[in-house]
Amino acid sequence: MSPSARHSRQTISQGIHSIVALTYNDNTERLSANNFSSYDLYKLVLVIDNNTFWIITEVDNLGNATWQNLITSIDNLNGDLSGTLIDPLVVNLHISGQTLGSILYFNGTNWVVLNPSTDGYVLTTHPGSIPTWSPVGMNNNQITASYTTPSTNNLISNINVFAGTTSNNLSALTFSNSNGLSFGLNGSIITGSYTVPTQTNQTIGAYFFGNTIGQSSSTFDARSISFSGLGAVSVGYSNNNVVISSPTRTVAQLPSHDNPWQTNFPISNASLSFQHFNPRADIIASQANLLMALNGNTNSTGALTISLGIYIMSGSTMALASSDSRQITWTSGNQTTNSTVYGGISGTRYRTVGLNNWSISAGEYIVGMWFKTENNGNWNAFGIQGPTIIGAQDVNETQAYLNGFSASSFSTSIPNSINLTNTNYIRTGGNALQQPGIIFLGTI
Repeated sequence: MSPSARHSRQTISQGIHSIVALTYNDNTERLSANNFSSYDLYKLVLVIDNNTFWIITEVDNLGNATWQNLITSIDNLNGDLSGTLIDPLVVNLHISGQTLGSILYFNGTNWVVLNPSTDGYVLTTHPGSIPTWSPVGMNNNQITASYTTPSTNNLISNINVFAGTTSNNLSALTFSNSNGLSFGLNGSIITGSYTVPTQTNQTIGAYFFGNTIGQSSSTFDARSISFSGLGAVSVGYSNNNVVISSPTRTVAQLPSHDNPWQTNFPISNASLSFQHFNPRADIIASQANLLMALNGNTNSTGALTISLGIYIMSGSTMALASSDSRQITWTSGNQTTNSTVYGGISGTRYRTVGLNNWSISAGEYIVGMWFKTENNGNWNAFGIQGPTIIGAQDVNETQAYLNGFSASSFSTSIPNSINLTNTNYIRTGGNALQQPGIIFLGTI
C-alpha cells in the first residue's frame, strides 16, 4: 500500500485523518519500539492500559521515533466537565454575561442569564412567560409586596373562587359585613374586625341531683357558675378541672370483717396467719380486740403470746408497717374474778392487745396474727372459716395477696417482710381461709 493511501504524511495542523495503525500494551512497550521509517510519520498509536493516543512526529536515522500525545484519555474530561465522554458531569459553568448572583432560565429558545435586581426584590415566575424581579417589604407587622403584570395581554383574567359547595369565576371579590365581622380597605390591604356580642342571661335546661334539686328548665346566667361545698366537702380548681374533695371518714371501731365472730377453731402453737384487710374509713388504733376461749385444768399454769402486724403491699413484697404484742399468763386457781389465775382467764373472753396508735387509712393491707402457747391450756379463736381449698388450677392463683398462713417457724415474732412468691406463704388447704376476727379500737 502506498503512503498516500495510508494518509501517512498529514501534519497535526492539517488535521489527522487516520485509523489506529499501531497498538501497544503499555508505555514501556511503546517506548522500546524501534525500526521505524519515514512512512510511519503521523501514524495513530493506541496504548491499551491507560487508553491514550500518540502520534509519531519524527523518525531519526536509527529508526527511533519521537512521540506526541494526542489525547490524554478518550474517557477523561476536564475544564467545565468531568467524568467520561459517555457520562459527563458539569463541575463548573461559564456563561457569557454572568455576574455574582446570576441565575439561568430558558426563554423558550435558549438558556439565558438573569442578573440580580434591586436588593430585597424576589423572583416571581409567570406561566408561559419569563420570570421577573418584584419588590417585597414590611410595613409595621404586615408583609407588603407588589406585582408587575407581565407584558403578555390578558395573562390574568378571572379567578375561580370556591365557597362551600359553590364555585364561580370572578374578576372581583366583595367582602360583606355580617354577624359582627366587618371589613375595610387600607390602600391595598384588606382589614377585618370582630365585635364581641354583649353577653346576657341565657335560658338553659339543667338537671340537678343531690342535696338540692332544681327545675329541669330554668333561667341561669351562663357567664358564670359557682360551686359550693357542704360540710367538710371543698371545691377547688386546678389545670382546667373543678376539683371536689372530701376527707375520709374517721371511726372509733374498725372490724376486720363485717361479722368477725362467725365460728371458732383451735389455734396451733407458733402459727402465723395472713388475712386481707380493706378498711373503708380511717382510724388511729390504740388497741385490738380478739375473741378467744381458753380451757384446761384449774391447777395449771401457762402463757399465750399474741403478736399483731399490719403489712403494706408494694410490688411482690409485703413489708411490716406496724406491730405490737401482748403475753397473757396465769397460775392455778379457780377464782373467776382474778385475771392472774386460770379461773379469771379461761372461757370465752375478749383478749386485748395494746397498739402504739396505729394510723390506718382507708386502703388495702395484710394483717398478720402470730400465736404462741406455753405449758397447759387449749385456745380457740373466733373468726371466719371458709372451705378447704384443694389447690390451684393456675400458678398465678397462688401468687396473689390472698388469705393464707405461713409454714415457716417463727419462734419469737412475726417477720418484717414476706415475698409474694414465697413457697411457705400457703394459700391453699383447710387453714388458708381460717382467719381469727379482730376489731381495732380508737378515738375520734
